[in-house]
Amino acid sequence: MNHAVFADAQRRGILCNAVDDPPNCDFYFPAVVRRGDLQIAISTAGESPAFAQKIRRALEDALDVHLGDWLAAIGQIRRDILAAYPASEARKLALHLLANDGARESTTCPGRESSHAPEGAAFRPAEQQSRSIAIHTVHTR
Repeated sequence: MNHAVFADAQRRGILCNAVDDPPNCDFYFPAVVRRGDLQIAISTAGESPAFAQKIRRALEDALDVHLGDWLAAIGQIRRDILAAYPASEARKLALHLLANDGARESTTCPGRESSHAPEGAAFRPAEQQSRSIAIHTVHTR
């Protein structure tokens, strides 16, 4: 039955997903973990949806529910840096330090203990910079 529906859908130019039948699928629905704008999709390409669900549950348990709020705060600071500084290696480094230093110093980011950014310096206005950008420590709620 799945193959007949799949073949008919193909003839009509319609994408088809036959649950638990990978040969008769144009796409798969991933198991998704959402924390605000952070979205993690897990797919087994139809081989084991139950395994994808197991991984999703493990990630749901491991990722703090406030991670989306933390990401939003980091995102605003990132937009400020992008607006204030021209594209350069220093800006790229600043953005990476923001993610790492912000994670290490944040009281709401669950990955803070595993962050290995160097100690952050003060975020200086453009006129005070030489060839580098330093970032302040990020604190959210």
